[in-house]
Amino acid sequence: MRRKLKDLLARLRERDPALRAFASADVAPVMEKAWAARAGLGWVGKNGCLITTDLGSWVLLATVILDRELEPDAPHPDRCGSCEACRPACPTGAIVEPGLVDARRCISFQTIERRGVIPEEVAGRLGPWAFGCDDCQTVCPWNRGAEARCDPGLRARDGQRGLDLDALLALTFEEYQRRFYGTALARARYEGLLRNAVLAAGHAGDARRLPAVEAHLASAFEGVREAARWSAVRLKPGGAGAKSEA
Repeated sequence: MRRKLKDLLARLRERDPALRAFASADVAPVMEKAWAARAGLGWVGKNGCLITTDLGSWVLLATVILDRELEPDAPHPDRCGSCEACRPACPTGAIVEPGLVDARRCISFQTIERRGVIPEEVAGRLGPWAFGCDDCQTVCPWNRGAEARCDPGLRARDGQRGLDLDALLALTFEEYQRRFYGTALARARYEGLLRNAVLAAGHAGDARRLPAVEAHLASAFEGVREAARWSAVRLKPGGAGAKSEA
């Protein structure tokens, strides 16, 4: 996205060399989805995501702020109507009212942005998610008929189309650097991915992963240690989530 913004700014400055601009993509205090709705690209749905009529909410947003007057487009009308599919689909009840998501409960926030320990009341509802959660988007009717297409530059790298839980539990910092630097998954940081994997192992309930989980009880990272403690209890014989080996 940064490369695309850089290219866009270069083309704008070819036409207007005196142009002053600021470009960002999800790393600056800019309300991309609110501005996108005002710009007529779509509307902010009840799940808090920007929804478009042709791509649903599977879109990436970036902004360019210019010191020029531009002719504005009309804001997009809200087309969620009476649909409420996203709200009961949220595993943690994070959509507290239409369009308002409580980040303290949101699995995407907790697994990607949160540092340290994930609160136990949220950890208990993470399910299989090791990075993010798309339940509120998956159930959205605007996404069911959306055409599957993607800019080639944004496609998943070879070997990066899924996360193997056992591999994540054994992830070293060097492997993290090799696999995830330059990808969105680096936003969770090394210790965040480990923490999430350990919690996911507890939810999966396979007791054969207990040694891999217990190996993190002495982790240098508090969030990983607490995740290992929580999951180990679930995976031990008689624990809340353990499944015995067949």
